[in-house]
Amino acid sequence: MAARWLLKQLFLPPAPMILALLIALLIWSWRPRAARALVLLATLLLWATSAPVVVDPLMRWWQDLPPASLSTVSGSQAIVILGGGRVGNAREWDQQDQVNRHTLIRLRYGAHLARETGLPVLLSAGGWSTDRASEAQLMQKALAEWGVSARWLEAQSLTTWENAFKSAALLRPQGITQITLVTQAFHMRRAKAVFEMAGFEVLTAATDYRESYLTRQSALSGVSQWLPRDYSARDMHRIVHEMLGLGVYYLKSIMSNL
Repeated sequence: MAARWLLKQLFLPPAPMILALLIALLIWSWRPRAARALVLLATLLLWATSAPVVVDPLMRWWQDLPPASLSTVSGSQAIVILGGGRVGNAREWDQQDQVNRHTLIRLRYGAHLARETGLPVLLSAGGWSTDRASEAQLMQKALAEWGVSARWLEAQSLTTWENAFKSAALLRPQGITQITLVTQAFHMRRAKAVFEMAGFEVLTAATDYRESYLTRQSALSGVSQWLPRDYSARDMHRIVHEMLGLGVYYLKSIMSNL
């Protein structure tokens, strides 16, 4: 698991550009032209992956999913809310684990859909340690604060791929094949794809759409949109992570069918 995490980080910005700069330093004395080319390339990529003028249109395209309507959600058989992480030993909660802000946003929206439609809810998220509550259990506790009870807990999964197939093991034997899937808009394309691979008909209920930096900062104009921003760098990191993950899932699906 640690090796997979490290390998993934090496492909996500800004790690490749930093590695290119380090390589340039190592080869500068005996390959100066190649080193200068690497420095130029890495610098351009660092700018491109953090400039609103590049990242914002890409993010708008990636999360171009229409919001769900209650009428369409009502036509599904269950609501599946995916976990988005936890905060370990939260200081303000007497060192107790809590769901993180990504998960809270998903839970709040999922609770709204469940209250309005009366559909049963499945919570899907595991845990890294057997001596601590699973993320699904933490989600169940938080969801109850909005007056909604979860019917199913899938508390073993550690990845979106496992979310889908372990949820299928719970729902499909009960004849549930049409679900409303709740997660962040930037995560929805990958999540939808893998749940469809698991045999579900998926209605997307995306939440927490990432705003354009230019929308957040309406005063930006002219040269300002070409300057690197931390918001844009984080958004590009998310986009690349989702694209790579989606590609890996398609490869896994192909290999499993061979």
